[in-house]
Amino acid sequence: MIYDVMGRASLALAAAAIAYAALVAFQRSPRVGARVRHRVLSVGTATTLLVLALSVLPHWGVLPSNPFASSTADAVGVTRATGGGAIPESLTDAASADSDALSSGAVAARPGLSGFVQRAMTIAKSSGLQAALLALWVLGAAALLVRLIAGERRLAALVQSSKPLPDAQRARLSPSIGAHSANDEATARDVDVRIGVTHTAILAAPLLGPTAILLPPAFLDWPQTRLGLVLAHERAHLRRADPTWLRLSLALRALLFWNPLAWYLAARLRREAELATDETVVADGANASDYAEMLLRAAVGDERVDASMTTAGFAASTGPDLVGRVTAILDAAPARDLSVRWQRALFGATALGALLLGCAAPADNRRAEQDGSDIPQGPAGVTATAANGSEALPDSSTEKPGAPQRAMHEREIRARATRLLTGWTERPGVRSARLVVLDATSGRILTALQSTLGEAPVDQLDLVPPGSTLKPFVAAAALEEGFDRRDILPGGTLELPDGVEIRDYTDHGPIDLDAVIARSSNVGIARVLQSLPARRLHRLLSDLQLRRAANPFQPGSQRDESAMVRATLGQSVRVHPLTLAAAYGVFVNGGEWVEPTASGNGARTRVLTVETAHALRDMLRGAVTRSDGTARRARVLETAAGKTGTVKTDTGRRAVFVGWVESAPGPVIAYVDIEVEGHSGDVYGGSTAVPAFVEAVEALVP
Repeated sequence: MIYDVMGRASLALAAAAIAYAALVAFQRSPRVGARVRHRVLSVGTATTLLVLALSVLPHWGVLPSNPFASSTADAVGVTRATGGGAIPESLTDAASADSDALSSGAVAARPGLSGFVQRAMTIAKSSGLQAALLALWVLGAAALLVRLIAGERRLAALVQSSKPLPDAQRARLSPSIGAHSANDEATARDVDVRIGVTHTAILAAPLLGPTAILLPPAFLDWPQTRLGLVLAHERAHLRRADPTWLRLSLALRALLFWNPLAWYLAARLRREAELATDETVVADGANASDYAEMLLRAAVGDERVDASMTTAGFAASTGPDLVGRVTAILDAAPARDLSVRWQRALFGATALGALLLGCAAPADNRRAEQDGSDIPQGPAGVTATAANGSEALPDSSTEKPGAPQRAMHEREIRARATRLLTGWTERPGVRSARLVVLDATSGRILTALQSTLGEAPVDQLDLVPPGSTLKPFVAAAALEEGFDRRDILPGGTLELPDGVEIRDYTDHGPIDLDAVIARSSNVGIARVLQSLPARRLHRLLSDLQLRRAANPFQPGSQRDESAMVRATLGQSVRVHPLTLAAAYGVFVNGGEWVEPTASGNGARTRVLTVETAHALRDMLRGAVTRSDGTARRARVLETAAGKTGTVKTDTGRRAVFVGWVESAPGPVIAYVDIEVEGHSGDVYGGSTAVPAFVEAVEALVP
């Protein structure tokens, strides 16, 4: 989140700075005066604050989160099932030959400068550093905001310590004195004039308290012309709402204190406010020579005002570059203000540029909040469902302007994935196949496709039964609850309360938790589940967005042992392949769940302890390296880890594998499932899905 907010605000600031710089470059034009430049800075300041506010409103889904990606058209808009109706069950009993999964490991180191940069980015994305940066940001912003509040209090104190004018002197300050326009006269009636304690006149406009023009005690000796010009100057500030704009710029500077542009633009806005006020007074009819003389007299000796005391106060003697101000006032060709039409066009362009830069990101997949949904949603929670009821994914292969160079172009990844899926579905008996590939560290979706016999692969993924791929999450929840992975679990068979008997394809006998995962033991994981509080597994699956799988473990409901075991074996629930692949990333990223997005800048949430994540990573690695592991056919890939799954359907079997491999850019997660007609033949996760996983990794991962 913190990088997202920082990036958005910085881009919005940059847009305002660019617009201002362009005007400064053309300031010789009589149409580009300080009033125009000040308004551009004001619009840029307000827009940046708006972008900052919308970015902080969470990651509550108000804005997409990546400040450096392209338009929302590239977002991953995985959709919800049509009609919200129940998904027909196509499963029979709880028998499952083997299962699923993925484990994870550390990011592969790369030699040279590129490896150093990769490692630095990995560290920068860690939750610990993000928390430290957030703490520093809050402390720095709080310190500057406290300073602003103190300035406001001092300014209010100036007004409170001032004295009302004697009646004899108030007659001298009728609204017409110093009023060079009808607007000025109206302002004069709304603001009080008092005698202050400073040595020069000040427009004091505290946030909480009355606004007043404070005249120094020495004003009694001023000639009427000078007094009128001083009042005109301060009233012009008030008419132009300069105190409000200055206050906003200082607040923005406090919130973005780490960005030099915030400091620069705040200083320039104060300077342009003074120059714009000078232009306004002269344009309203004041004599330029008399006005310049007033400024010079106000700046003599002790008549300067401590700017730190006037957070939203203006004095004629304050403001940088007095020589430049006087020169501009005496210029024979003073700047003219833009017409209303040109002003609106210029300010609208500035605001639009800042908003577009600040919001130029694809909308992330937001977590589905609906009950039972584990499907990532599209932009701002809007979903779109394909005609066949499957879950739609937009083309994630479109290249995003400004994105870093990929090891393999995304279009090439999609093309290769398409060829793989087409080849798989052309094999005898294969009805459908699905392939999801994610960058494990960032959550960036490299490809997500589904292919059905006789049809071209599409970006639409059906909800599928996960098979034994849920077993690692049961093991993880048990370890979090204090289960010892070395404890021995009895083998044999297990009868459920509803009379269904759970058995393994082969009786493994007494085994520990590592062997339960490596061999995909149904009996072993069911015994682990019996010792596990349902709330623990429900919370873990919910945190991983596997909400449908979490439903049988809902706290507060009567514990249905049979339903829970069937859900654990992945036979009575359905999940989205993309969500399941992302869930396995928790083992790769040391216990952090990374939201899958097209941009690779999704939210990160700690779900497991580092120790538990590492333990599951070892177990899932064992499923590949052990001679009795169900995923041993993946040993041709030196760094592979994962879990197999097999599901019986009405018409045949579905073989599933979720795994990961280390690569030069970093670990990559891949989900593969292949549905085959018929119940005979060697169709299991280890014999069908694992070879397809190996084929996909060799084709897609550099």
